[in-house]
Order: sequence, then C-alpha cells, then structure tokens
Amino acid sequence: MWIGTDEGLYHDQTIEPVFETASIKHLARHGEAVLAATDSEVWRYADGWHRLGTLPEGIRARWILPVGENLYVGTSGAHVYRLVGDAFVRDDAFAHVPTRDEWHTPWGGPPSIWSACTSDEDVWVNVHVGGIVHSADAGSHWEQTKLPIKTDVHQVSRTCEGDLLIASAQGYARSADGSDWSFDNVGLHGHYLRAVTSTTSAIFVTASHGPRSDEVAVYRRAKDAGEFERTAPLDQWLGDNIDAPALASNDETIVFGTRDGRVFTSANDGDDWSLVACDLPPVRSVLI
Repeated sequence: MWIGTDEGLYHDQTIEPVFETASIKHLARHGEAVLAATDSEVWRYADGWHRLGTLPEGIRARWILPVGENLYVGTSGAHVYRLVGDAFVRDDAFAHVPTRDEWHTPWGGPPSIWSACTSDEDVWVNVHVGGIVHSADAGSHWEQTKLPIKTDVHQVSRTCEGDLLIASAQGYARSADGSDWSFDNVGLHGHYLRAVTSTTSAIFVTASHGPRSDEVAVYRRAKDAGEFERTAPLDQWLGDNIDAPALASNDETIVFGTRDGRVFTSANDGDDWSLVACDLPPVRSVLI
C-alpha cells in the first residue's frame, strides 16, 4: 500500500526518503509502475524513483492519468498537460473547449481538474466546476458532455463493467455512456459526495452534509441493491471530507485515508475494516 500525505510518501508505513517533505496529491498505477504527483512534479517508481517531468511555474498537479502510451496530468486552472519527452506540454485542444468560459467555482476562483478516468481511447475529465469533458480519441479532441455544467462534480470514475459514476455536491449518479445520468441517493445521510470508487461487486462513496461537514462516512451499495448502507465508521463520524485521491479500490479491497492521519482498509468489500496506519500527516492519496 502507498500512502501520500501532506508531508511525504509512505510505502505501507515506511517513508520514501525522496519525498520526505513533499505533499503527494495523487498516486496511480501505470502497468507495474507507480506514479506519484507532487504539487509541481510527477515521478515514476519501478526499480527506484525517477522524475518524469516538472510542470510550468504556478501550475499545480491534481490528477495523473495514463492513457495508452501517453501520460496526462489534470491541473489547477482546469488544464490538461501531456508528457512529451521530459516536459509537460499544455493540451491546446482541452484549453479551447468551447464551453470553457462557463466553468467556474462557487467562491469565484479559477476552476480545476479534480479527477479523470479512461477506457481504451475514451477519456472523461471532471472539471470543478464544469461538469464532465470527454475525448473519444485518447485526448486528440475534447467536447463537453450532456451533464449540466453547473453540476458540482468532485470525481468521475468507471466500473469494471464500463459504466461511469460521479460523486458530486448533488449526490451519486451513474451513466452507461456519459450522456444520460441517473441520480440516486437513497440511504445516504447527506448528498454531498467527494469520492466514488467500485469493486467487483459494490459501489463506495464518501458522504457528508457539505464542504466543511464534520459528519462524514463511507457508504457501500451492492451492485444489485436498491440503496446505500453505511459501512465505515458505523458508530461515529469521520471529522473531515475524504477527497477522491484518498479513496481507492482493487477487486474486493477498499482503502481510505483521513486528514487526521489514519488509514483504514477492508479486504472483504467493506464487511470488516482494519486501522492499518495512524499518527501520519494528513492523508491526501492512497494506492493499493
């Protein structure tokens, strides 16, 4: 397990010396390799850490997405950068999506890329706030999807069956193709969702009442069930929202990290949970 925090990257509970003071924004797999994004750099681990490239000054990484042989990084300012050689180059096609002027944030600041997912050459990118942008040709061309731009999406994810999922301020929604979305929040105590992921048999979301809520929980919904059920914790609340990079899944295993430095994991689709790390700096990203 890899754990990215505000003050370093941990492999299980051992800190990686090259990242002792770095804030780790996102972790991803690329084949057998591990990718890690700090605010301004992207690194790759195979037989050791190797820096792939540095983003331009003032641009902050939010998400890493390998697409075939390409590596994309979603950034602040709602841009996508692509690795070319050892440099990250801004994707001009994404920069000129016609609806860009309609993207915004509730507080008036610039929008940002919060998440992305892929299936073959299809790529979906979540703009905060600007709905979902889609490419059908591995990033050569982009277009706004039919999901309303005002939908405050925090993550877009994909199931193993190919359906798309979103976690948003309006709740959970699912779509077969990214065109028509069905919202369904039955069972949730709050509809403000910051993260969504799936295993082979269930959907998991993190839910609360809002961006500064101190009543946060992880919910599970079996793929053949009609509503969400609370799975962690059962008898109390998590004190802060869990952002998309801090919730991850693999087959039947789920892991999430908290801002108070704890990491929890379940190896049986959320039936039982174990505390596997504590007293860490605030956890921002996890990877199984």
